[in-house]
Amino acid sequence: MKKLFYNGKVYVNRDEFQEAIYLEGEFIKEVGKTEDLVKKYDQEDVEKIDLEGRTVIPGLNDSHLHFMQFGESMNQVDIEGVESIQEMIDRCKIFMEKNPKRCEKGIHAIGWNQDFFKGDKRIPNRFDLDKISTEIPIVLERVCGHIVSSNTKVIEILGLTKDSPQYPDGEFLIGDDGYPSGIYTANACNFAKDVIPDFTLEERREMLIETMDYAVSCGLTSVQSNDVGTTFMNGPVAFDLLKDIYKENKKIRYRHQVCFNDFGEFENYLSSGEYSKKDKEYDTNYLKLGPLKLFKDGSLGARTALMRDGYNDDKDNHGLPWIKDEEMRKYVNLASENNLQVITHVIGDKAIEDTIKCYEDSFVDGENKLRHTLVHCQITDKELVDRIARDDICVMAQPIFLDYDMQVVEDRCGKELASTSYAFKSLKDLGAHVAYGTDAPVENLNPFPNIYMAVTRKDKKGNPEGGFYPKECVDIYEAIDAYTVESAYVEFQEDIKGRIKKDFLADFVVLDEDIFTIDPMEIKDIKPRMTIVGGNVVYKRWGNMTLEIKGIENLDNKERLDYMVDFGKATIKTEDDMIAMMANISSIIFNVVENLNWAGFYLVKEGELVLGPFQGLPACTRLAEEGVCVAAWKDKKVMRVENVHDFPGHVACDSASNSELVLPILVKDEVIGVLDLDSPSIGRFTSLEEEKFRELVKAMEEELSK
Repeated sequence: MKKLFYNGKVYVNRDEFQEAIYLEGEFIKEVGKTEDLVKKYDQEDVEKIDLEGRTVIPGLNDSHLHFMQFGESMNQVDIEGVESIQEMIDRCKIFMEKNPKRCEKGIHAIGWNQDFFKGDKRIPNRFDLDKISTEIPIVLERVCGHIVSSNTKVIEILGLTKDSPQYPDGEFLIGDDGYPSGIYTANACNFAKDVIPDFTLEERREMLIETMDYAVSCGLTSVQSNDVGTTFMNGPVAFDLLKDIYKENKKIRYRHQVCFNDFGEFENYLSSGEYSKKDKEYDTNYLKLGPLKLFKDGSLGARTALMRDGYNDDKDNHGLPWIKDEEMRKYVNLASENNLQVITHVIGDKAIEDTIKCYEDSFVDGENKLRHTLVHCQITDKELVDRIARDDICVMAQPIFLDYDMQVVEDRCGKELASTSYAFKSLKDLGAHVAYGTDAPVENLNPFPNIYMAVTRKDKKGNPEGGFYPKECVDIYEAIDAYTVESAYVEFQEDIKGRIKKDFLADFVVLDEDIFTIDPMEIKDIKPRMTIVGGNVVYKRWGNMTLEIKGIENLDNKERLDYMVDFGKATIKTEDDMIAMMANISSIIFNVVENLNWAGFYLVKEGELVLGPFQGLPACTRLAEEGVCVAAWKDKKVMRVENVHDFPGHVACDSASNSELVLPILVKDEVIGVLDLDSPSIGRFTSLEEEKFRELVKAMEEELSK
């Protein structure tokens, strides 16, 4: 296989770009100017691909995530971003209604965050989840995974009472009524989650392949994933499943990060298990065994991260240790004796300090030759930052965490400590190796919002102005390198991965925008046009935008909405005629977004709303006095109606409609029409739908205002 990619802007090194890449098989053979390489490789057996001037960067490598768990989340109810306990309950009920077979044995999902709740910001308990069902077990995880909530059914299955002994390194909370509340912390979370029956191996296989497809569509070419011992507790089965999948599916490179909850299991792994035969069974660049993964503490949002001086807003609380120092030393020393890298989940300054001490004691000749690593490494003072760099301890950081953490870190830690935390720039300037990842499914595995957050230190809405402690902003070169060369370094592959250069693996991504010149605020919205792994095109979205909807079968609701917005925006830019534009927009919405029975437009004409382009059954042609559409038009406001039958004056154009979302379209502050969406399900439209359709309508307004 010989290929020549030419006529591009190819990122080689800081301020250094080339135009063309020639590869043979899995490796790059030459990088240079288009004119030179086209002339040199003008041969029939060389496939030539015109990059059309687009920017090319090395393949992106997520240094730490939970790949299999992300696949699970794509097949579970979406509770990310819920703004109330009631909204979470409603989403679960709708999911049960749509997926009765999948919910027969229970519901498990991750994503709620009480800090995002409007009004009462309490943690959900059994009484809340009992409103979903009392017949099946229900376990809903906080976005961090360090607090979970369950219904009463789970408590009954576990056999818990107020007098039951607490779990090691975690607890179940007792409610005011003297009965377990259905809230679990730290290691106790695992016992609650284990109540939900596991997916079958075939289901897991399908999930992993789906996740691979999604990952490469986001520009990832490598992942370093902690699945064994966390998502998938049965290590041998997980190892065999991945090996079997990789016999045929080589779309993305995968490196195991392996966790053990029992020291004896770790000893067996080293002596007579998978590790002892790694040289025979892991001899490819696609599937590799990686480090031992340890957990030292919990999360900042759950107040379970280990803090030296306690929490600024809860001084008596110092967090929870997931592993005691003595036990941790046993693991690290044995790993070091077997030349095995160790990576440790650390968030609080106390957890970071204790882990550094443990690492230092294991160094050979005072050097971190095994590249022991801190995962997350969020709350640091200047002394800790200096020490990390001096010891050459690697860091796997998640800048995307700032989207939430910047709202709470000053309250949790105080302004002084907050100002030296998430120290991406300081660590880089001191020469530390900092690799980026997402910790998916805690965050989506899409790398571009992560890069955006590192460069701007702003949340997804663009706040605060100037950025959150902007001295820690990195530039775009540093951010890309953290996802490429630094991620390669932490897995000992910096000699063949992370750059577009001779004899390196042919892993790279073609972008739809120039990430080096684009407004930094737009980095989060960049999409790959093409992803190449080992010289093979594993994802392609090429050429001019065509009205073709495909590859959405396995997307969850949020991903479908994102797809709809992106597709809609591209369509808006290609058509000046308003009616033609609306016709295609209504088609895109109706065919992409699930559980709709009508999607279309009403246009303001001579003091009434007149039917415009739409998808669905025939509708009311004129609306003037009553109904949700009229209210949105006359009040110039979005109308999100949970149950249309409770709306005064509701006009029933389709008797199947039970909920409705209507958005006014304003041009020069005048409503020219409305976008109307109907669903047969009560409560179909949440704040997420409103946010995404607002974004689409805004793009229409901007185009129509020109």
